[in-house]
Amino acid sequence: MFEQYENIVNQYNIQVRNFYKGRSAILVDTDGGLKLLKEVQLHEDKLTFLYELQEVLKAAGFHVDTMLQTKEGALFVCEEGKKYVLKDWTEGREIFFNDKVEVLFAVKNLANMHAASQKLPRRNMYDAFDKTETLIDVLCRHNKELIRMRNSIKRMGRWSEFELLYLECFDDYYNQAKCAIASICTLYERAMEKYSHKKVVVHGQYNHHNLIFDDKNQLHMVNFEYACYHLPIMDLYSMIRKTLEKNDWDVKFGLEAIDTYIKLFPLSQCELELMLYLLMYPEKFWKISNYYYNLNKAWKPKQTLVKLKKLVAQEERKQNFTEHFGEYIKGLKQ
Repeated sequence: MFEQYENIVNQYNIQVRNFYKGRSAILVDTDGGLKLLKEVQLHEDKLTFLYELQEVLKAAGFHVDTMLQTKEGALFVCEEGKKYVLKDWTEGREIFFNDKVEVLFAVKNLANMHAASQKLPRRNMYDAFDKTETLIDVLCRHNKELIRMRNSIKRMGRWSEFELLYLECFDDYYNQAKCAIASICTLYERAMEKYSHKKVVVHGQYNHHNLIFDDKNQLHMVNFEYACYHLPIMDLYSMIRKTLEKNDWDVKFGLEAIDTYIKLFPLSQCELELMLYLLMYPEKFWKISNYYYNLNKAWKPKQTLVKLKKLVAQEERKQNFTEHFGEYIKGLKQ
């Protein structure tokens, strides 16, 4: 079953004991512990970028899933036209976003990671790893997809409970999206100007799937494939939004997490305001819309209705948080 992978791992300085099927990858039991063999579709320069980034982070004391080099010093192996990397595997569990201690620890880790990433040597070939699609491009695309979803539902002859609720709340969420983008445009340009010279690498997917606690309660960051030069606020926003959704938009919890970050990695007024409007943007509504639209038309799970009902039920709590966050930002300015 695993014969096809033996030729790949034989190109590394490891002794293989066994193979196991993992999620979209192969676990390899070696004399140096468990490794993960994974097919990637990344440019060779991007792999070098990720390797050097992870070496910088390791030197600064972070735990990351570093790629191994082959006997020839390469970061990948080509087999039958496919590119594979072998990297350290972290045994443990995902972070609990409803655990305040773990969340605040992960926020501190994020702030320190952003600071440490500035030590990565700047090379011309890495210019390609600036974020190519702008935040404005992404949000405008999301808005178009929302309209497409609404129009698709309107064309249906019969509406389910989900579709009735979706149409009922659509205008409110779409107006939120338009208003948020109007403010995000200016703030985003100003923030990008600041980081045009102060290069910071973001993880790109700093979420529960990629934050692993081992049996010694050490935090590991994994899966850096989306890492690039971008605004550090994007990592923070992503994590804070997920934390707030899991904790019913708890004001005290959310503000403490943000405050914890900026004490270690200060953010400008502009960046905090940008984060505020990003939180105001109905990202979760778009995700539910996108997921539902791309489902097999004959199979619509009840879970989408449950998620939409929860989103609507949390709306007042979300608005309460954004109001308090706005006041928090004003307080920092004084």
